[in-house]
Amino acid sequence: MKSDQLNKLVALADAQKARDLAVLESALAEDRRLEQEINEMSKIIAQDMTDGDFSEMPYSQFALRLQWADHRVSEAAVRREALSDKIRKLRSLAAISLGKHSALEKLSERAEKQKREFREARTDRETPTGPPPRTDLG
Repeated sequence: MKSDQLNKLVALADAQKARDLAVLESALAEDRRLEQEINEMSKIIAQDMTDGDFSEMPYSQFALRLQWADHRVSEAAVRREALSDKIRKLRSLAAISLGKHSALEKLSERAEKQKREFREARTDRETPTGPPPRTDLG
């Protein structure tokens, strides 16, 4: 394979690597957001349970608030669990993309080196190496 063809493949592999890493980062950002939501809702539940001041809020409203926060925690946990499988697959795809890109870069570098060595060898063969030809033979 010619080095220019390898360079095109490297560019394609680089684009795929960038895309796979961007998709993975997006999924990881969503996971962090869900984790933050779970933590915030858990803090609300814990704070309400420790404060337990029913003078400002009727017990039924307090119970609804706890139920709402608990429901939000459960929903976020379910979404996060589903996302964890996706993240595992995306990590695997990103690792494959990184490996392909690295391998193609090495092949491309090797092809460029061989091309350079071939040119140098050809130049060495074509360059006269002895004494200059005699022109006074007459």
